[in-house]
Amino acid sequence: TVKVDKIRPITSASVSGTVGTNGWYTSNAEISLTASDDVDGSGVQYTEYSYDNTIWHNYSTPIVVSTEGVTSIFYRSVDNASNTEVFQTVTVKIDKTAPTSTINLSGTLGLNGWYTSSVTAAIDATDNVDGSTVEAIKYSTDGTNWTTVSGTSAIVSISAEGPSTIY
Repeated sequence: TVKVDKIRPITSASVSGTVGTNGWYTSNAEISLTASDDVDGSGVQYTEYSYDNTIWHNYSTPIVVSTEGVTSIFYRSVDNASNTEVFQTVTVKIDKTAPTSTINLSGTLGLNGWYTSSVTAAIDATDNVDGSTVEAIKYSTDGTNWTTVSGTSAIVSISAEGPSTIY
């Protein structure tokens, strides 16, 4: 009996988790690897993965990525004839932290915290993860009717008499 296997196995990756906008996950991401060998092949011996393409780990259960930012996982399989797949890569972007915003008020400030002119509120938003961006700012001056402004800044003018709250 002569056994010949010259074909490398093939591995595919699937990623699960809660996806937000622009492909960013808002939860941990779970990467599952599935390997197969050709029909007449020797069969898959093992599948392995690496975070840096240097140190390889045997794959047995889904890989959980929880670190915020961009993470690349390299993976490959080896069959029983020792054909080694050229490594593949899956990249996961995670941002689980909400953006932060600041408000700067400008106007003529009188006594006891009251303004004696209309007030301009400049709202600026930033995100904590490099590469992740703020899509829009939503604000309200009555807590019911919301205005959406695309981008990382918005200007709100307040001229009504009495106290006002910006949500």
